[in-house]
This record gives sequence, structure tokens and C-alpha cells, in this order.
Amino acid sequence: MIRSNVIFLVIFLFVCTSCSKKLFVNHTLGQYESLNLDVENFIKIETPNNKPFTVTTNEGKLVKLNQNDYKIIIIDSLRKHDPIKITINQGKKEKVLSFYAEKTPTPQFYFITENGEKGDQYNVPFTKFRKISNLFVGLNWSQHDFSSAIKSMDIIRIDRYKNSSKISSDGKMQRSSRIIQKAEDGDIYIFTNIIVDVKYSNFTETIRIKDHVVNITY
Repeated sequence: MIRSNVIFLVIFLFVCTSCSKKLFVNHTLGQYESLNLDVENFIKIETPNNKPFTVTTNEGKLVKLNQNDYKIIIIDSLRKHDPIKITINQGKKEKVLSFYAEKTPTPQFYFITENGEKGDQYNVPFTKFRKISNLFVGLNWSQHDFSSAIKSMDIIRIDRYKNSSKISSDGKMQRSSRIIQKAEDGDIYIFTNIIVDVKYSNFTETIRIKDHVVNITY
């Protein structure tokens, strides 16, 4: 599965009788104003007047998914331009948006509870920690957190008396839950030796993810 960067781009097009070629655009990109290399960047374009428009780019592969949704993939090894320019045309009017290309950050380890929430990843009540429903890695900016595959990992439990236990897991809950459900107030859990396959648009890389330490509270 390809990791994805989701960018919400809201475009408002205004008719200007004094300009025949310039397109006035108000746009918001949320927290991020760059395109990530070697992953799918999803772009949403909306126009209040519902008139047809075209979208082109000077770099990478741009794919139209439907009337308002596009995705663009910039392959780092093939990149020739920076900034990346995305051009929107509506009739004789035109607007060019510029984005800088950035290396895709290393994925981070996350867990979610049975109600689908992330919440605090570092200080967790034992009753909530026991209800972890999924272990995965993803990117913090991604709305959907497209997960890379966890190949192997170790989960270490250190109780309040400094006694430790460990299991090896492939990230699936069937095995991981055996030690997770033992959590008590005062425990420390360390998710370590996390090896994942990171799937980019044109290659797969096996890497080790940074250890993740959780303090179990009451």
C-alpha cells in the first residue's frame, strides 16, 4: 500500500471583468504547504461556480480521480523542477500554485484503542491501554495514516517492581495483546526493534522505527 500525503486545497475562483487572463484564487492547505517525494499527495480542488477547469503540473504524474480530487506523485530520482508548479485553468483565466518538494518523513509508531482513538501516546491509563486494538506505523500529517507493514517488533513490560518481561510480535494483536492486557498502574512499556517495510510509489524500503515508550498510569 502506498503511503499518502493528504492536502486539502480549497480553490475559490472569482470572475474579474478587468482581467482577461489572470485567475484570482484563495486557497488553504491546512498545516502543510509542500509536496512529499515518492508518495501520493492528494489534492482537493473546489470551485463555487462549478464551471469546468483543468489542472496540470510541471513535474511528476498528476491523476484526476473525480471532478474535484487529484493525486500527484513526485519521484525524487526523476525530479527536474523545484518548486513544483500546479496550474489551474478556467477558460482564459489561469492560476499557478507553487510547492516545494520535501523528503517524506520517517514513519512513527502509533497505537489506537478499541474506540478508534489515538489520544496520548506516552501516558496512558492502564484500563485504556489494555483496550489497544491496533499497532501500526504511519505519518503524523496523514489524515488516514496509510500504514506500512510491521515485519517484527519486541514489546517489553517493566512493572513497578522493576521486573521485566518481553514478547516478540509481528505487530498483530493476537500475540501482542498477551502482554498488553497485563498492564497495571506504574508499568512502563517499550515497543522496540520495530522493523517495517515502507512502501513508496516505486520501491520498498525496510527500516527500523524509533523505539516508543509508554508510561502506564491509573
